[in-house]
Amino acid sequence: MALDLDAIRSKLNKLEKTTTRQNILWKPSPGESMVRLVPYQHGNDPFVELYFCYNIGKVRTILSPVTFGKDCPINEATTNLRATGNKEDFELARKISPKLRIYAPVIVRGKESEGVKFYGFGKTVYQTMLNYFLDADYGDLSHPAKGRDITIKYTAPNSANTYGSTEIRPKPNQTPLMESTDEAKKLIESVPHINEIFEERSYQDVEKVWQSFLNESENPEEPNKTLGTEKEFNNTATTVTTPAAASTLASGEESLKNLDSQFDDIFKS
Repeated sequence: MALDLDAIRSKLNKLEKTTTRQNILWKPSPGESMVRLVPYQHGNDPFVELYFCYNIGKVRTILSPVTFGKDCPINEATTNLRATGNKEDFELARKISPKLRIYAPVIVRGKESEGVKFYGFGKTVYQTMLNYFLDADYGDLSHPAKGRDITIKYTAPNSANTYGSTEIRPKPNQTPLMESTDEAKKLIESVPHINEIFEERSYQDVEKVWQSFLNESENPEEPNKTLGTEKEFNNTATTVTTPAAASTLASGEESLKNLDSQFDDIFKS
């Protein structure tokens, strides 16, 4: 039997992508950090909006096709559940619905040699960032010549603050991204497309995860299997509220509430 070199290359590529993801995602440590937003050459602004579904059975995270304006089976199930008017269905829909996560390319001041990182944050930090961009006193914080460094103050969860907190504050003075325009240009050109970090998932990819979860919830003693047809999936989606399903998803509720402090761990798996 001949050795399948293409299969070996595929395995190697997967390992290399995992390593890249772990190295390029950045999260502030408790205390103060200083970063600079880097222009995102693949978009109109430095912010990339992604939607993830969390804790769907054995799958901790999966990128929803909603991110790209496409249909998503889990999002469809969410709509069906909310339409029933049942309180338990509504709560289940809230837990499984795609959640917004924003990423922006940054360099960490003092660690410029490490290159561009992607800083992931939630809606509250995002709104604060956008407000600064729209404030005439600050403007484009990512401008390579006239932008501003940003101080990030991160407080880890503690007894007084269950979920921790993140505060951002742009510096008052404008400063260049790098010491020379050539350095700045090379840095901007080095920013990878977000799809190199988070693989785009098709409707079928997500459907397999969702169907496996439904089957797993209904038959916890049986091995996972995928429902055969889209018709079967659509018929099942409106009746997903089972004690097993609710229990499985409830176990992930705390991680959703405290996403900023647990997000790194989610992507190590």
